[in-house]
Amino acid sequence: MYDEKEIKYKKRKKKTTKNKINLKKIPNINFNWNTIIPPIVKKINYKQLSLRLSLLLLVMMSVIFLLSRINKQNTQINEKFDENIMLITNAVIESLEEKDLPINIGNSVFFTLNEIKTDLFHEIKDENNDLCNIEESYINITKTAEMEYTLKIYLKCPKKEKIIEQKLFCTASNCKIMD
Repeated sequence: MYDEKEIKYKKRKKKTTKNKINLKKIPNINFNWNTIIPPIVKKINYKQLSLRLSLLLLVMMSVIFLLSRINKQNTQINEKFDENIMLITNAVIESLEEKDLPINIGNSVFFTLNEIKTDLFHEIKDENNDLCNIEESYINITKTAEMEYTLKIYLKCPKKEKIIEQKLFCTASNCKIMD
């Protein structure tokens, strides 16, 4: 019937027809952006969105600016307050005499700023030039060891109050702040 060559040829032909793609069966694909873009994107009002984002950015910049101004003002208040504390500390150390210090370990001596004999405390002012209360502000010196004392300063101003403790080393002639 069939010759061997013919059979091989028919087999080869069948294989190639199976691998061929029938172009008529593939649907025609038209690329349409409307099918890819979601409907929500089409409804966005970009002009209004950009205005809102600009307004949000402006508000954020304003808040950051105001916070930096408040921080700067707080820094100035703290600097003035620390300056007053150092003024008081130096004046107290200079005016201390051996008779003003407690004798026994654990004993304390208490002074209001008004009781100390110096003219510096009558003019202690805060950052707003308001006078600090020298009647309620005080100094407390406690003996902690031989020739060692703790100096506690309480300063009360109209808007702020603070307590500072420092260690002192006192000899018969003078006192120094210990680090």
